[in-house]
Amino acid sequence: YLNDQYRVFIQMLTSMAVDNTSHFVPTDFTAPFTTIGLPIPEIGATIVRMVMALFTLSAVIWFDRRLEQGKAALAIFLTATFYMCVFNPRVEPNTFAMIAVPAGLAIALLWREERGGVLASVLSTTLFVTGLSGVERHVHDFLFPWFRPVAVTFIAGSLIWWFWAKAREKVVNAGVANG
Repeated sequence: YLNDQYRVFIQMLTSMAVDNTSHFVPTDFTAPFTTIGLPIPEIGATIVRMVMALFTLSAVIWFDRRLEQGKAALAIFLTATFYMCVFNPRVEPNTFAMIAVPAGLAIALLWREERGGVLASVLSTTLFVTGLSGVERHVHDFLFPWFRPVAVTFIAGSLIWWFWAKAREKVVNAGVANG
């Protein structure tokens, strides 16, 4: 069984590298635009990726310096996973499963610190629906490839904003205590 898994894995890697019989459908941030008939040129997508990489790096440094250690680690994990899921040019539909853990943990933290609330409820429901979007064939066909990048951007963007607000609140409170 194990050797068979290695063989299947090697075949999959080889087919992805040299097999031109199937068409790769990117599901990154360009997918919603392509779906509505406004494809983004490769140079434009590259520029957006580079700008977002700089924003991601800035956010990671900000979280590292401004949040408590545990929250900072979760915020950094979420931010990096968001970038990889939405701005990686080779994103495939199953790549979005990677954001479920940091987003779920961040929503749980939000729920605990804000004692529930509308934002935590909406984000948890959206994360759940996003995870189920590939289960039923007709729903998957309707939502592919545009839904996951949009949903993940909404979820992660809201959580990153919340972490950013928490870090800013800490900085403001420290300034008031010192001044």
